[in-house]
Amino acid sequence: MNYSDKISSLISQNILENNLENTQVNSFVSKLTSSIEIECERMMWTKTYLQRESSVDFYSIYHPQNLLFQDDIIDTSSISKIFLNHQHLLILGQGGTGKTTLLRHLFINCIVEDYKIPIWLTLRQLNGDTFYDPLKYISEQIFHLTSSENELLIKLFTSGSVILFIDGFDEVNYPLRSKLIQAIQSLAINYSKCNILLSSRPHITSLILRNFSKLKIHPFTSKDIQEFIQKQVSDENISAKIFNQILAQKKLPYSDILKSPLLLSVFILIFEHYSEIPKKQSSFYRSAFDALYSHHDVLSKSSYQREKKSELTKSEFEELISTIAFITLFEEVYQFTEDYFNAKLKTIASKFNWLSYDSNDILHDLYVTIGILNRDGEYFQFIHQSMQEYFAAVFVCRFGYSSSEVFYIKILESNKLNYSSKLESKLNFYELLSELDTRNLFKYLIIPFLSNILKDTTVKSS
Repeated sequence: MNYSDKISSLISQNILENNLENTQVNSFVSKLTSSIEIECERMMWTKTYLQRESSVDFYSIYHPQNLLFQDDIIDTSSISKIFLNHQHLLILGQGGTGKTTLLRHLFINCIVEDYKIPIWLTLRQLNGDTFYDPLKYISEQIFHLTSSENELLIKLFTSGSVILFIDGFDEVNYPLRSKLIQAIQSLAINYSKCNILLSSRPHITSLILRNFSKLKIHPFTSKDIQEFIQKQVSDENISAKIFNQILAQKKLPYSDILKSPLLLSVFILIFEHYSEIPKKQSSFYRSAFDALYSHHDVLSKSSYQREKKSELTKSEFEELISTIAFITLFEEVYQFTEDYFNAKLKTIASKFNWLSYDSNDILHDLYVTIGILNRDGEYFQFIHQSMQEYFAAVFVCRFGYSSSEVFYIKILESNKLNYSSKLESKLNFYELLSELDTRNLFKYLIIPFLSNILKDTTVKSS
């Protein structure tokens, strides 16, 4: 499909329908068409957790996910259906449930159906004076518009000709979220005819973002799981075995996470490498890392082992990954540049006697050879935030008894003024610690935490 012609036609049609006259219309249409086409091409070809060697067509591996609005199931096959009774949407789902993938499908579908002009905004890209002015960032950094062309963009927003896709709110640092929410709400109020589609984890925005209808990602049903596996695994016998194994393991503590696309992919990878299925969530991630470390071709099972450029041992990789995971998790950095990684590597190098390797080789091994990191342009991130949380928990377990006590006390002190928000944002991290560091977690954090709440409740009652 020639998306360039469709995008150009879609933009021109909206300009004509709204009688937007401007001497720079042709330049404006050209800039929008070029930028949106590049974004569309980026989305149409993707690498997956199971197919990392080369990009594949998005729709060859995409399995449709429905949304839930209260008790109603909303079909997402067409973008017009989800905006039938809603103006602005907040799509909520835990990590790995397919929020970004769903937004990609809807972005492409927006062009296919000539619905509205789609604009994609990744919040981690906002910076400086554009951070709290998304429209300014879109005009200056995405489309590179002149002041005269910017007037056309504002008119398109005002007329409701645009649908704005905002991805990754939960990746924004905690102190910045409140003002950013206000900026998004102002955008929704000032351009009320424009559609806005925002994705986030549930605990981040569900209570404080107004003007948006809140829709939840519908978890995979058994039928969804079966069809998803069939799309990822071409061998019918293997896909059937994987599906039957999942049906037999419904009572596992992590069985619910298999209802999400990414972690279901992790399960497929583990199944291809091990005959025994992990019983605990922490064991699940442990097995996932072990499989990734030795993984080269999930389906072929060839004996070829990809050479690791840095020549780090497995234990050295694990030590490094757990350190990076802990630092990034508590700095609330979920995507980072190569410069950020190199700076952190330099900082922690003195603590590792063996860390005299080339940082480029190490980063290459992490996102290419092992695949514990994903790369999107200039940014890197853990393949899933729960993997980052697992290795951060592993790092805590390496502290030793006295250091663990200090860590938990600091966490307790930092949460005294707000008992729920910060702890809730890292809930899975603490759940993993409950398996890996049970005694210290309960002794130095959980019991004192509950005691503080009880004391405060008693004082307020008095």
